[in-house]
Amino acid sequence: MNVVSEVPQARRSALDEAFARRSLTTCEIALGPEHPDVAEAAATLAKVLEEGRRYDEAEALYRRALAIFEQTLGPDHYETAVTLGNLSTVRQARGDLDDAAGLYERALVIKERRLGPSHPELAVTLNHLAVLYRAQGRRGAAAEAYRRALGIWSRCLAPTIRASRPAARATHVSPPPARPQTREPERAPSRPGVRYNPAVPDIAGVLFDMGGVVMESPLHAIARYERERGLPANAINRALAATGEAGAWARLERGELTAETFCAPFEAECRAQGVEVDAAAVMAAIATAGVARPIMLEAIHRLRARGLRVGALTNNWRRAGPDDDVIPHRLRDHFDVFIESRAVGLRKPDPRIYLLACRELGVPADRTAFLDDIGGNLKPARALGMTTIKVTAPGQALRDLGVLLNLDLLN
Repeated sequence: MNVVSEVPQARRSALDEAFARRSLTTCEIALGPEHPDVAEAAATLAKVLEEGRRYDEAEALYRRALAIFEQTLGPDHYETAVTLGNLSTVRQARGDLDDAAGLYERALVIKERRLGPSHPELAVTLNHLAVLYRAQGRRGAAAEAYRRALGIWSRCLAPTIRASRPAARATHVSPPPARPQTREPERAPSRPGVRYNPAVPDIAGVLFDMGGVVMESPLHAIARYERERGLPANAINRALAATGEAGAWARLERGELTAETFCAPFEAECRAQGVEVDAAAVMAAIATAGVARPIMLEAIHRLRARGLRVGALTNNWRRAGPDDDVIPHRLRDHFDVFIESRAVGLRKPDPRIYLLACRELGVPADRTAFLDDIGGNLKPARALGMTTIKVTAPGQALRDLGVLLNLDLLN
C-alpha cells in the first residue's frame, strides 16, 4: 500500500536538496573528495537539481561524478556508463542533441561490454538513443535502435508478466556486485521480528516495501479516517479481506483500475460488508502518509555503499494516466531496481512478484532479505527462502537488519 504525497512540491524538493547536500558533505569529510561514494552522492544531488530544471548545476555535479568514477573505477566501469547516461539527459534538456547522443553511445558501448549483448539495461539505453536519433532526424538509426531494444525485451520478458506491461520499473539497474562480507553465516539474529534462513551463506540483496517501511504508514491514515468517521477499528481492512483478489482494491494495485475508476466499486463492496465509506476521502487520508523517512533513505544509501543490491517491492496504483505515478521518481533513484504491482500486473502476496523482484535484483531468494509492515506479505517471501523482517517502527527495522548484516544502520 503506497500513497500520494500531499507535501507541496517546492517544499519536498527543498527537503530532498538539503538531504542530498548534507549527504555529499558528509561523504567528502569522511572519505575525501575523490572517493566513489562522493561521486554517487554528487550524482544524487545532481538528480534532484535536474528535476528542478537547474541544469547548469546538475551538469557540473554529473561531470564531477564522472571524473571521479573514471579515475577511481575506470573508464569502462558500469557506474561510469550510468553517469554518462545521466549527463546525456541534461545535455538533451539543454538542447545539445549531438552531445547527448554521443554520451549515450559511449554509455551503450560500456554497458554492452560489461553486461553482455542481451541485458535488459541495454534495451533501456537503446530506447533513449532511439528517441535522441529521432529528434536529430536520423530515422534509420532510430529504427535500428528500437529493433535491437525490442529483440532484447522479447528474450528477457518472463511469461508471467503481462505482455502489455513493462517487466519492472527499474530506475537504476546496476550489475550484481561481488559477494559482500557483511556477517558471519552462523550468526542468526535473536530478535523476534526476524525470520532467519539458517542455510543462507550471506545476504547479498535487500528488498524494501515502500508504504509503512520507507515511507510513512498508510495503515495509520486509514485508522485515523475510521476514528473520525466513527467506524469500528479495522472495518475497512475487514471489508478488503472479504473481497479478496477479485475486489476493487486488488484490481487497483494490479493496475486494472485507476484511483478514479476504483472509487465506485470500492464503495459498493464496503457497503455490502456493512461499512459506509467515501472512497475519495479514504484515498485523500492515505495521501497524507506519503512522506519518505530520511532514516530509511540513509540506511539504503549505506547498504548500497557496502555493495549490497537494494530494491523496492511495492503494491501501489496509478491515478489517471499510465505515467501519473504515486511515488516520486526521485525516490526511485535510491534503489537499484523498483518493482511496482500496478506496472507488472502482480501484487503481494502473489509469490510470482517476489520471484520477479529477485530476478530483477540479480540475487537469489535465499540470499535476499525482505522488509514489510504486513505479516501476510512476509509469509510467501519466507516460503521462497528469503529472510524476512516485520517492520513495526523504522528504528526497530534497521536494528534488526543491522544485526542480520552485522552493519550499523542507525548511528
